[in-house]
Amino acid sequence: MKKYFLILFVVLFLAGCSSTNETSTAGRFIGGTTGLEIEFIEGEPPLTVGDKGEDEFDIGVLAKNIGESDIESGKLIVTLQGIEGNAFSLASLSQKSTSKLEKRTKINDKITEPDQTDVRFKNAKYKYDLDSDFPQVLRADVCYEYQTKAVADLCLKKKPNDQIDEDQCELNNADVTVENSGAPVHIISMGQVPRSSSIKLTFDIMVQGTGLVYAPGAFSSECGMNEDAENQIKVSLKGVGDIPISCSRLNEGNEGTVELISGTRTISCDINTAGLQESAFKKPISIELTYFYKDSIETQFTVENTDFI
Repeated sequence: MKKYFLILFVVLFLAGCSSTNETSTAGRFIGGTTGLEIEFIEGEPPLTVGDKGEDEFDIGVLAKNIGESDIESGKLIVTLQGIEGNAFSLASLSQKSTSKLEKRTKINDKITEPDQTDVRFKNAKYKYDLDSDFPQVLRADVCYEYQTKAVADLCLKKKPNDQIDEDQCELNNADVTVENSGAPVHIISMGQVPRSSSIKLTFDIMVQGTGLVYAPGAFSSECGMNEDAENQIKVSLKGVGDIPISCSRLNEGNEGTVELISGTRTISCDINTAGLQESAFKKPISIELTYFYKDSIETQFTVENTDFI
């Protein structure tokens, strides 16, 4: 009997500890903090290649979209770093995707499998004659345009400061529940504070992944550096209907580009409630973040001196 209860306890404990970061069917979104999962295709490049053009090979990057934003054709760019393009007979060290990568979606209680594509640098070969083996560290920088959608339910009424027993939601709430789509940038917190005829809305944006964020449209043919667009992100507030909303960092509007400082930024907005009904009600607000995200992977291979093979 003791053995039975011990087994039952272990099963329940493991079930309670299971992660739903990437596969949750509860809530509005699947969730998760990753957009693209990237890796070098096995054998591309191979562990060793010959010099003097002895071996022709491909360099391939596999990209799997495990987040909740489509990536349009050409909006995924791979740039190789650490090797000399001419030495490896490569006309270009940058390639773009040629097909659309669909986002993951929820259909009832099922989640679709991640869409994937490959970006290949074909027919590479090292053309020079080496005196000894030449180890190479190859990095692939991957840039892709992505979007985060965050949704929260706000509590609104004409005179937010005049709270009554009939109010069915919290007008003063420092911890408004916010849900994010699967993406490497999230809105991590949100709060609302009542005023005489408005609601003060505050939310925090934070990069969740280890990559870099750039303004949408920052890259068109090469995944490299763009200092003018680095740490820039487009913010759009939607779903408030005809209720006036103004955000100081968005030029007193509800859409604009902001700069992230150390991967974060706080946005404050005023929602004018003067034209609303007397009793409190909930209203969903949607916030969209649009950006280019840059990530990197590395591998190693060796160009061998074939004179001694």
